[in-house]
Amino acid sequence: MWLWGIGDPLNPGGPGPWNEIDVFELNGANDNIADGTYHWTWDNKHTSQVQSIYLTDSIGNYDLAAN
Repeated sequence: MWLWGIGDPLNPGGPGPWNEIDVFELNGANDNIADGTYHWTWDNKHTSQVQSIYLTDSIGNYDLAAN
């Protein structure tokens, strides 16, 4: 699930900086990790910040790629 915005406050939806928030995304290398990422444009360069969440409990690992 993600939110994607383009444009700027004076012209929402128009051309402009690119911004995206990945609310929930499975990590491709480890099925037990979910990532939340904020992407934005700063000084005409793509920048991002990632927060990883480990999906574990006392029983074992969750595998969100399984049934």
